[in-house]
Amino acid sequence: PTGNGKVSVTTAMPLDLGTFPIGGGKVSAKFSFKNTGIGPLSLLKGETSCMCTKATIQKNGETVSSTITMPMGAGSAPTRLDITLAPGEEAEIIAVYDPMAHGPTAVGPIKRDVIITTDSKETPEVKFSFFGNVVK
Repeated sequence: PTGNGKVSVTTAMPLDLGTFPIGGGKVSAKFSFKNTGIGPLSLLKGETSCMCTKATIQKNGETVSSTITMPMGAGSAPTRLDITLAPGEEAEIIAVYDPMAHGPTAVGPIKRDVIITTDSKETPEVKFSFFGNVVK
């Protein structure tokens, strides 16, 4: 890491999504963050902690990344990002969790992460975490 940007997360973490039904559809978690460093901040790559979770990055309400997923299988890599935030610029991560991804009996507490790698000396990796409880 060589950059003078810095990620400051403005959403309390981990984010509590509460209790939701397994058959109730996908659940979203939204995280806001900004570059509070003195230089540009490059978001280099991203991944999720489970195949049940996908994420995107938005700036000014527009999606600016491809879909971030969990690397699966030999030779797979985190999702490549090519996003730069100027000093003071804000962005959001929208994580979408699919409670049915693990099958109809996968109930109970969950905790998932979206991990972003940056070029920042101060914040080279940032983990955006959410949790909840899946019920029948």
